[in-house]
Amino acid sequence: MKIHIGIIAGCFLASSVAMASPLQYDIRGYGAASSYAFTQMVRPEFGAALEMENANHQYLELHARTALKNKDPNGGIATVVSVYAGDNFLHTHIGNMPLTAGLYAGYQHLWYGPLYNNSSGGGLRVQTRVLGLTLTAKIAALYGLSGTIGWHLSCPGNDFVFYGRAAYPVNRNLSVFAFVRQERYIGDGNSLTAQDTGIGLQAKF
Repeated sequence: MKIHIGIIAGCFLASSVAMASPLQYDIRGYGAASSYAFTQMVRPEFGAALEMENANHQYLELHARTALKNKDPNGGIATVVSVYAGDNFLHTHIGNMPLTAGLYAGYQHLWYGPLYNNSSGGGLRVQTRVLGLTLTAKIAALYGLSGTIGWHLSCPGNDFVFYGRAAYPVNRNLSVFAFVRQERYIGDGNSLTAQDTGIGLQAKF
């Protein structure tokens, strides 16, 4: 896991230094209601993310979240750590509505009690502003490299992710946001669904 994170972070930072590009920092913290494996077993979840973006709209995002233990006999505390690097290369307008879109790639590690899953892949991120709200949507597909989420808890699962967030500014540097996320791990016929929704604070500097 450290190798994957180091390679992605190193490439982003090297690119920013080479271009002498200043970085903008985006920090998010949140609380959520989360379910892993069984939708009726909703548990509290807490998470934090750090995003760094350079003047060319290339970014690096580090994210960690933990949901408390549920009653799944095969599961337990769920913790997810991920790192992504992306490039928002499309900047346009639809009428008066600004639209930014780009691709990202990265790595994710899941611990779910004694189970785990390593996956790597990428997806699409789209962002716009409507009525003062900043809306962000992400979809991704990650290939399972190793793990025990799949069939008979003996193989990795491929991970499919949907994420949506709406943020409203409190002032120039602080916003409140709400989000929904669904991840589905599929491994040789076995599957695990993770859903969460919550609210948080976002600071930019």
